[in-house]
Formats: sequence, structure tokens, C-alpha cells
Amino acid sequence: MEGRGDYYDKTGALKDMVQNHLLQILCLVAMEPPTDITSESVRDEKLKVLKSLALIDKNNINSSCIRGQHSEGLIDNTLKKRYLDEGGVGKGSATETFVALKIMIDNWRWAGVPFYLRTGKNMAKKCSEIVIEFKSIPHNIFGKGKKLNTNQLILKLQPDEGIQLKLMTKEPSVSGFNLKELPKNLIIIGGGPIGMEMAQAYSRLGANVTVLEAKNILEKDDPEAVSIAIMQLKSDGVQIKENSLVINIEKDSDSIKVITSDGSIYNGSHLLIAAGRKSNIKYLDLDKANVHHLDQNIKVDSYLKTSNKRIYAIGDVTAKWQFTHSAEYQASIIIKSAIFGLKIKQKTHHIPWTTYLDPEIAQVGLTEAQAHKEYGNKVSIVKVNYRDNDRAIAELEPIGFVKVMVFKGRPVGATIVGKQAGELIQIWCLALSNKLKMTAISSMISPYPTLGELNKRVANAYLAPIVLNNILIKWIVRFFKKF
Repeated sequence: MEGRGDYYDKTGALKDMVQNHLLQILCLVAMEPPTDITSESVRDEKLKVLKSLALIDKNNINSSCIRGQHSEGLIDNTLKKRYLDEGGVGKGSATETFVALKIMIDNWRWAGVPFYLRTGKNMAKKCSEIVIEFKSIPHNIFGKGKKLNTNQLILKLQPDEGIQLKLMTKEPSVSGFNLKELPKNLIIIGGGPIGMEMAQAYSRLGANVTVLEAKNILEKDDPEAVSIAIMQLKSDGVQIKENSLVINIEKDSDSIKVITSDGSIYNGSHLLIAAGRKSNIKYLDLDKANVHHLDQNIKVDSYLKTSNKRIYAIGDVTAKWQFTHSAEYQASIIIKSAIFGLKIKQKTHHIPWTTYLDPEIAQVGLTEAQAHKEYGNKVSIVKVNYRDNDRAIAELEPIGFVKVMVFKGRPVGATIVGKQAGELIQIWCLALSNKLKMTAISSMISPYPTLGELNKRVANAYLAPIVLNNILIKWIVRFFKKF
């Protein structure tokens, strides 16, 4: 009561908070817009609300009102007295310190909509907020018997001001996202992008994480870029076991045992299998439609047509790229073909991907190893480090690099590891898609200081030796050296 026991005992929550504060807030929420912003116009609209309040009487008081007093208890590890032991409170006082009201407003707009007012002293949480709960949907598309959270608009008044919107949600059914508590020891089978992203996320949440990979983690990515990511993953506490083929999984009442081909045994509380996925075409009866398929994948030509030329296939079922953005790209091709009659071939050399670790790894086109294999010593490899970029230095993100593979003046691949790699890779996606030369990237003006300057700097690093080795440039340099 903070020394106000004598005063509060004569008023209580109804006369104090409800009458002086909560009804004011109720009016502001329920009133119609005033004709202008003057106090008289606002007051008139508030009065209309108050005059429309349904009466709480002996017939509905049990379902419309709850009054109570707080007892002794702990709040933030501090013992609080019961109300009757507060100074100034009368012996055997029946004054309420908590009240909850169900208010009905009998007017055209709010008829049938309940307003709930609650206030109390010595509550576990001290806050003031308005919660507007919207009507339930008439049909649950997620299935009968599955209760959904209601939609709510929350106006926070104290201690923090703000607006929060809670939309109808269904608890995710994807394994790993509907856990109610943090895994103590998480074993992840599979060191691909999904496995490593989950490993870092759960490790940073506080779980002990072990990744078991039959070969090498992130084996499709540039090894130099992967090595930088591995350093951060190990710093986060992730244990990485490469060349560890899982041969058996056992489970008892309280633990999971994973055994690998070298005889190692790993014990965990939870298991996440991220060993890749295959498309499910078993029940499509493709043979009846004369659609050829092999190993759960549908065979398509460069126009994304199947063996039945009236049927197209896109997405994961085509096997090559299991990315959302590649499926979107394929969809754009068949729309132009099926609707507008345009014959457009699918190209794959410019499809990028990003592994969302910290630091991110992004790739488009050929990796360094692939470029050397295809073009031999005719390919140029150009690399610029994050530590040489002022924005990266200022944001304390100096780890990473931009590497570009160039053949005959045009980029044929790019690898980026570091902060916002997934954003920085996009200019190289554009370059590969449109067969731009490195001179086009070099001529671009990047605002300073930005990470985007790294891309321009790579182009300049490629062009600098070419310019300096030019015979005319050499002659001009020698000429000016004479003066």
C-alpha cells in the first residue's frame, strides 16, 4: 500500500482504479470519433459510452464481477504482506484490492462484445495494457479439435509503451521447432546447410550440439569459405565429426544413442536428422501419364517438359536444385511457355544459394575448384578480404572474403563468406545472368562506407594488372618519370 492503507481502505480498487482510470480508458477505446479535437467534443463522445453501459445488478453480478484481496506472498523474491496486515487497514476489512469486470456496451457498434477490466494491487506483474481480442474464425483449416490462439491487438501503456499484434497461429509441426524446452544434448545427423544452421542456432541458445557427417560438412561450398564458418561454429561450441557414417540409432527411456561406422558412440537427449530429402512421387501414377521418372525424380528437358509434352515439372521433383528461388525461376519459365507460347530454356549457371550461418556463405556459378577444372590455368581467381573494408571494420565484422572466378573478362562464379554474404552475392547473380564483364562492375559507384564496396574492389583488383601491363600505359608512365 506504500503508506496509503488508511486512504485505500475507504476507496478500494472499484472507486480508485476502475472509476478514475479504467473507465476513462474504456471510453477512449469504445467511443466514436469526435467532431473535433476540443475537450468538449471528446467529453461528449465519452458520455455516450458511459450512458450505454449495461447495468450490473443482482441477476448478473456473479458472471460479471469478481472482487478479492491479496494475501501474503513473494514478488520478485520479496515477501509482501497480506492486505489486512497493512498499516491503516481496518480489522476485518472487506475492501477489495483486486477486481475484474465484464462490461457490456448497449449501442449499435458494441452490442454483444464484452469488455474485460482488471486491476489489482501486489500482482506478480506490474503493467497497464489494453487487449483487444478479435472474434474467432468460423472455420479452422488446420483440422478439427486443434485449438488456435486468438487474434489480439495489445496497446501497452505502462511500464513500456507500444503496440503488439498477435495473429492466429498454429504451433509448427516441423521437428525441432515445437520444442517446449531447450535440448540438453542435441545430436544432428547431416552436415549440410540445414544441419549446420540448426547446429549454430541451438548452440547459441545454450544446447550442447554434436554434428555427425558421413563425408565433409557443406561439401558443395568452397572449402576456404567453409573453413571460416567452421572456426565460428567451433567457437560457438558446436562439435563437428566428419567422416562419421551413422550405422545404428538406439533409444531408451531417457536418452538416444547414435553409433557410427568407426565404433564411436554418441549419447544425446534429442536427435535431429538433416540428411537431405527426396521428392515423393510414389502416388502420382506417372506411368499412366507416360511421364518418365527415375529415383523419385521426374525427368525434364531444358524447357522443363516431361516425356509427356503436355506436362511440365518444376521444383524439388526435378532433382537438380532444391531451392525455393529456383522453383520460382522455373515457374516463370513455364508460365511464359504455357500461357504466352514463348520457348525459353532453363539455365542453371546463375542459380545462387546461401547458407545462413554466422558468417553467411553465398555462392553463384562455379567454385574455385570447378573453375580450375573447366578452364584450367586460363581462369583468374580474385579475392578481397573483409578486413580491408571500412564498413566491416567499423561494425567489428572483419572476418570473410569475396572471391570471384573470371574467364576472358567475365565472372563465371563468385564465393562470399562474411556478414550479409547473401545480399552481396546478388550483383554477381546479375553479372552471370546478363554476361556482364568485370568492367561493368568496376564502373559502378558504391556509396561509402558500405560492404558493397567489396564487390567493386574485387573488379578493380582484377582489372588493375591488366591496365598496368598495357603497353600504352607503360609508355606513358615511363614518359612522365623523365620529369
